[in-house]
Amino acid sequence: MSFLLVFLETLFTAMALAFMLMTGYELMSGLKTSRSKNEKPAVTPAESSEGAPRKPAPVPDSDLPEAAVLIPVCNEVAAVKRLISAAVRLDYPRDRLEILVLDDSRAENAAVIREFTLQQAESFPFLRYLSRGNREGFKAGNIAYGISSSRGSLIAIFDADAVPAADFLKVTVPYFVRDARERESGKQSRRPLGFLQTSIVFGNEGENFITRFLGLEVSHKNSMTESQRSHDEYASLTGSSCVWLRECVSSAGGLSAQTLTEDVDLCYRAQLLGWRYEYVTETETREELPNTVAAMRVQRHRWALGLIGNAFLYFKKVLASDFSVKKKLAALTVMSQSFILSSFYLLLLGSLPMAFCAREQGWYFQVLCVTLLMVTVIWAVNSMGGSAGKKAPEAESSGRAAPENASPDSQSPDTADPAPDTDPQDTPQIRRGFLEYFGYVLLYFPLSLYYFIALLENLVGIRGSFVPTPKSGSSFIKRPRIGLFLLTLEYFSLIYSLITLTVSIITGSGWTAFYASLTAMGFSLSLTLPLFLRSRAASEADKASKG
Repeated sequence: MSFLLVFLETLFTAMALAFMLMTGYELMSGLKTSRSKNEKPAVTPAESSEGAPRKPAPVPDSDLPEAAVLIPVCNEVAAVKRLISAAVRLDYPRDRLEILVLDDSRAENAAVIREFTLQQAESFPFLRYLSRGNREGFKAGNIAYGISSSRGSLIAIFDADAVPAADFLKVTVPYFVRDARERESGKQSRRPLGFLQTSIVFGNEGENFITRFLGLEVSHKNSMTESQRSHDEYASLTGSSCVWLRECVSSAGGLSAQTLTEDVDLCYRAQLLGWRYEYVTETETREELPNTVAAMRVQRHRWALGLIGNAFLYFKKVLASDFSVKKKLAALTVMSQSFILSSFYLLLLGSLPMAFCAREQGWYFQVLCVTLLMVTVIWAVNSMGGSAGKKAPEAESSGRAAPENASPDSQSPDTADPAPDTDPQDTPQIRRGFLEYFGYVLLYFPLSLYYFIALLENLVGIRGSFVPTPKSGSSFIKRPRIGLFLLTLEYFSLIYSLITLTVSIITGSGWTAFYASLTAMGFSLSLTLPLFLRSRAASEADKASKG
């Protein structure tokens, strides 16, 4: 028993330190971002601390470079129709734009997507349809194929459910034009710009409990990315609604399928090679959040597999880089978030043996456990506290409705989704209330299971296959095997939590009883929430039919 206590003390001490480092970093980053927004700038608003204009001047059409827009798609039939309809109406010189629909769909879906693309290409000849005939390398292989088949110095990439604003390229391309001019003149004092990401808003954010939870979490990540960009820190950017310099992609070795998050992989490699990134908020793209627990399960497990795999690949490379000590610590903290989240579940697994030896625990262990528990809760609450980004205009509502610049065909019943609920940012905070916010925090426990399983898979060398996130207007396997596997583990985790709670009450272990009660509520929520959401949807449908 003493050996077990020593082992758990060492483990929990390491976890407590990691949590405190992560929480401190995120709180300080949020504080710096808030302070920079509130303080009056020392230079004119059009300038940055580096002396160069933050927002570049508009570029005449004659000076704009060739750009390629890549649309990787895999069975998202209705969604990609909306995207194509929006993409062909991007405000950009037609002789310098090409749009490639990269189709990895099954035969029946590919036929529909191909027919729609060719119909649109009759009016927009810069639109092309490409299909590899296989899914080698999954999404990364598809995008790599598109890059090799495209021309132009700039490459914009959109997920199939994205709906970019018409000014997307006119806003983003000038950043690269300005950077190229600085490089040519030899006056550039900054690292060269290799890629940028734009703001993403989610039109279905107010649809239900799941989308509100995910919307707040993404909002927090966006706030962190803004802070990291403004302080020139290492960041983890997403691969949709972004623009890449072809030179940067080539120098970094191109897209790789070595992990399931090919976007983060390329982003890490580019930063290690000295390329700079931007986070642009002057334009935005509307996308769609998973609106079911089953879809969230699949998405987050895939992300966890990729992010943890990326961390294993780049920990040593970051330490060996010429980054400053401060930047290295920030980079390691960014890459460690998946491990921190997976440790929630490790803490649950350790709670039961700790409950059995509660009477042998000394004061140090008691203080350590309480500290770890408090910091864990603070981290989870802080991750729900990101400032909300720009919301989609009410008239356009989201990717769930046809965009202003979409064709009439994209508004047909088979491509348009029902109007969303009230935008969460228009909803009084008191309406959601403490209980719903508490529910958001509880959902981190099921997420920790997905990340913990992904950690084990990476440790034993299981890379997994790319399972797309089921979203509205998509045709995927309804119950992928990984989803069923994780669902089974959630039931196990609920039972384990209840056993731990019972033992903790019997042995008088207060902190394990508290933690086990939280985890039991978290897994109960993820398991019962689908029933509630289906019941509510059926009730609303019934009211609509009677109305």
